[in-house]
Amino acid sequence: MIECGKAKRAKDLIFRSATMDDFAAVKELYGAVVQHMRQNGLFIWNEHYPVEVLREDIQKGRLYLLCEGKTPLCACAIFPVRTPFEGVIWEDNPALYMWRLAVHPAHLRKSLGKTMVKHLKNLTKKQGYPLLRLLVVDCNQPAHAFYQNLGFTKKEGSYQDIVNGKLLIEYGYEYRVQEE
Repeated sequence: MIECGKAKRAKDLIFRSATMDDFAAVKELYGAVVQHMRQNGLFIWNEHYPVEVLREDIQKGRLYLLCEGKTPLCACAIFPVRTPFEGVIWEDNPALYMWRLAVHPAHLRKSLGKTMVKHLKNLTKKQGYPLLRLLVVDCNQPAHAFYQNLGFTKKEGSYQDIVNGKLLIEYGYEYRVQEE
């Protein structure tokens, strides 16, 4: 069970890759985020996704955590994608992609998401990628504003897919890390 005490300053938090020992706590973190999203009218994630991919993210070393002690307060996967998503007009450069950024609802508005993205930008640069990318579902207005405030550029076009019989439209965002 995640104990959600008062988050310390960002400098007191630990950024690290997740291990299988973290699985239960990470699963609980995402469950709390899904519940919070539903309470706020966002039905993007559910009881299956993203929980069903967490084990693979951890095993492949692509899930990162922002922790207070051993307790994960924020999580995000980051990895390259061989074929960029059709419909979005990306810059012609290799990139890492952010997936499933989650901040525990008890710790919203404490700059944890911003701190996590800062670490992911540094990781992207350290791994030699010039760009950090992500997709945001069209109806997730808080996420659109969040990434734009962090310097991401919204790209032309959109990625469209049918998920559970419904049209899903996502917009691409890109951040050039080499300029820092």
